[in-house]
Amino acid sequence: KSDMLSSEPFRNENGNGAPTGNLFAPVGQMSNGAPVPGGQPIHPTESEFRDVEDYEGELQLRTEWIGFDLVKVGCEPLMLQRKGNLVLLSGCITTTAPMKHKANFDMTVGELPSVARHCFPIKKLPFIAPTAMSRYEGIRECGTSVTLGEDGHLLINFNKSTNPMVLHFSGLCFSTSRDEPLPIDISQSQGKASRARAEAQALDMSENGPGKGKGKGKQRDPLRPPKIFEPVEDDPPGVLVNGNIATLHGFLMPAIFDYAPQHVGKLPEGAKPRRQVRALAYLLKEPEEDSGNFNLLADQFMDITLNPDGNICVQGGKVHNVDSKGNMRVLHMKKRGQLCLEGI
Repeated sequence: KSDMLSSEPFRNENGNGAPTGNLFAPVGQMSNGAPVPGGQPIHPTESEFRDVEDYEGELQLRTEWIGFDLVKVGCEPLMLQRKGNLVLLSGCITTTAPMKHKANFDMTVGELPSVARHCFPIKKLPFIAPTAMSRYEGIRECGTSVTLGEDGHLLINFNKSTNPMVLHFSGLCFSTSRDEPLPIDISQSQGKASRARAEAQALDMSENGPGKGKGKGKQRDPLRPPKIFEPVEDDPPGVLVNGNIATLHGFLMPAIFDYAPQHVGKLPEGAKPRRQVRALAYLLKEPEEDSGNFNLLADQFMDITLNPDGNICVQGGKVHNVDSKGNMRVLHMKKRGQLCLEGI
């Protein structure tokens, strides 16, 4: 733990920059027990990584971030646990240099141990970490956008009014399975009220012309309402079943979500819950143009409901906005963004 606070953030107690753990052969030996000239440790092969399913270890934190248990600073850092294909992160961290943080830029707070490559996500994983602005107060509906990359780096992104002091990572969960997910049937039509409104607008446009603005020159079939939910072509929504646990995957194209529940799609047979499950999904947004960031940012929460018949419904609700003084305001407005099903 003392080495985590040194000037070289990712060096371990060996001092040589090589990760430690029971996945390595003893120094001076190969994995089959044969001696190695020079006595250097041997890294496990990819096949050895695949053979290991269960794992538990600590994340390697940057020097300005240390563990925090809501009472004292410097306790156990973030923990990584894997059981089968399911990986969980748990724990809480605090910063020792809050004034050195730069807003609106991706900042690395730590990384997964290199000996746990079998725990790395197969794609970028967004997450919203509950955030406290001080070690002496609770969380006031504030969250920080987090991205866990395929390389194991844990990145955060925040604005000037939400400079985090304490970050909670319990609840970050993902599957490392490389199996092909079962596809989720995405709803391609609007509800009755939305369909009637769209048909009236399309009929008016066909009679009076396209008018001015963005829709100029575009004609719409009055008998066919527009699609509102479309899957991302490269990463469509799907579900993976691991024993009795099902994990959702994939993204939808950017859309507008209303206050009322909206039907998104339906789970396939064999992946339906035994009871109604309610959870929080993330809405992603594009980073600022001049920020130099390339990761989509987790910006808002969405209420998602999985019903025993397999139907998936989402609901926008209210928008939480932070003003220039750091106060949280609840606004009544529709939510706009890209729905992310990862981590559910």
